[in-house]
Amino acid sequence: MLTSPQQNTPKNSSPTETEDTTAVDRLTTEDRTAKPPKPRTGSSANLDLLRSIAVLLVLGEHLFRRNHIETIGWVHVTSLGMFGVLLFFVHTSLVLMQSMERSRLEGGPLLKNFFTRRAFRIYPLSIIAVLAAVALHLDSNVNGGHGLSFAPRPGIGRIAANLLLVQNFTHSKPIVNVLWSLPYELQMYLLLPFLYLWSRKRKIFWPLIIFWVICIYPFSIQPNIHGLSRFGLINFIPNFLGGVIAFTLPRVPRIKSYWWPLFILFLVLLFTISSATITGYALCLALGMLIPSFAEISTSWLRVLSHNIATYSYGVYLSHQFCIWFALGFLGSHSPWLKIPLLVALLAGIPVLFYHAVEKPMIQVGSTLAKAYASPPNDTRQPELSKSGVSS
Repeated sequence: MLTSPQQNTPKNSSPTETEDTTAVDRLTTEDRTAKPPKPRTGSSANLDLLRSIAVLLVLGEHLFRRNHIETIGWVHVTSLGMFGVLLFFVHTSLVLMQSMERSRLEGGPLLKNFFTRRAFRIYPLSIIAVLAAVALHLDSNVNGGHGLSFAPRPGIGRIAANLLLVQNFTHSKPIVNVLWSLPYELQMYLLLPFLYLWSRKRKIFWPLIIFWVICIYPFSIQPNIHGLSRFGLINFIPNFLGGVIAFTLPRVPRIKSYWWPLFILFLVLLFTISSATITGYALCLALGMLIPSFAEISTSWLRVLSHNIATYSYGVYLSHQFCIWFALGFLGSHSPWLKIPLLVALLAGIPVLFYHAVEKPMIQVGSTLAKAYASPPNDTRQPELSKSGVSS
């Protein structure tokens, strides 16, 4: 599968394994004005920008490393991709908690609805990407290489593992351990519905803060504890909690919207200075606590650009390594005047094709099946909007 940032970075994490790109599954927000807020549908421009920066950080890391650039000044390029993945974790937990809230389901129907949508959201495009890599005899080079490379005749076990989005697969592992080899977003999917059911009736900000404080030390040393190294999700739960904490807070946009991009870039800068695990925890917490405090960005070109990147980000994530390999590796001996325009065209075109040919239709199929499996309650009233403009 595709590589992800090294060191503590989860392997094969997929950004858009985290969210449906249809408007109904996006965060609806309304900035505070002199007049009472009106209901509004559509995506959150702030979350679109967060998602866009995250995928661009991962893309940037792989571009640099493909060209054997490991540092830029004081910045280790692996820290860029690593923090991009952490941003996805916050984004993931927030948008999925809000998606479950908008479903107005609980118990078994909620779980059926949630997991059906996730399956059709994640697997169809992932399977196509893996089959393409297998057909081309490509390997993700996850153990420290610079992107995709030729790998003769990958084994059936490896192919099956990749099709299932399984990471760290070895033939010696018994099948019972496959669960713990799933990418971290997928492991977190097993916990998020229960976190939502726990917090849905009463927002539990302070208990979550206390839990975050209690778990940061034992969870940060998890990779060094014998017997727990395979339970990689433990190491990243405090990062996911940032999004859950954002969900518990009311949306009161006190901070001007133009500070939002600068705030995200400031967090990126801090992580490049110190990419320790505890730094990631603290920055994800700060992000989660402040997301509800920013007004929605209103600059038209930035909203349009970030919305488009966010919409196609899953395709970008799954295809960008192939695009880089083909343009800069397979065609490495050709002129930059050919390679660079081709790389840009592939990075822009393949995700758009993936989205409209596979991703969006499968999202719609999943949505239809989820509604059939788990019908909403008899109360068909629309959720009321709080003063902050977020449905509750």
